[in-house]
Amino acid sequence: MTEISVIEKKEEWAYQDERALIVPYAPGHPSDLFPEDFLVRLYFQTKHEKLMRRTFPGGSNFSLNWFISYFQSRTMLIGMVKPNEVAGYTWIYETEGDEKFRKGSIGVAFFRKYWGNTVIQDLSFLGLKWYFQEAGLNIIFSTTAAWNRSSVRFGRIMGFEHIGRAPSFFLNSGVPTDIDLGFLRREKFFEVLSARRGLE
Repeated sequence: MTEISVIEKKEEWAYQDERALIVPYAPGHPSDLFPEDFLVRLYFQTKHEKLMRRTFPGGSNFSLNWFISYFQSRTMLIGMVKPNEVAGYTWIYETEGDEKFRKGSIGVAFFRKYWGNTVIQDLSFLGLKWYFQEAGLNIIFSTTAAWNRSSVRFGRIMGFEHIGRAPSFFLNSGVPTDIDLGFLRREKFFEVLSARRGLE
């Protein structure tokens, strides 16, 4: 599933570096870079790698129909490791506001092959940059299952600040799930991004 054969490097595309590339995917309006059954492939890889509960801590019915319906009205960013391997995906939801001020929440999934690989940081910075610049967000919120400590730590590397823990925020298959809440402001993100570039 992980390879998309038609990714072409576009020199003018701002959301790439030497190793990584993000590509927007809008279900219902897919680019010709993606096969018709792309969402189906994403679903089965996420399920096969046992990432559903980690990726959707508030979910319970992790069926293919649910997955496709969930993403039908959401813009996704597909994280690619060059030249053509899908490393993960992210999406925005619960967006509110206008051009003066817009907020939103994000979800993220990376496939296990890339856990611990620094290319995940590249993809995450590129994706966050897209959300702030192209989607016009001023602040991004995150809700991470409290037991998912590695993702909470990773959020801090990206610049997310911890708000606190919300007990029983989700019911995952009827089981209360505590959530660590975080946020990232646009200004803070570009400070972190600038500091990171200074170390490269």
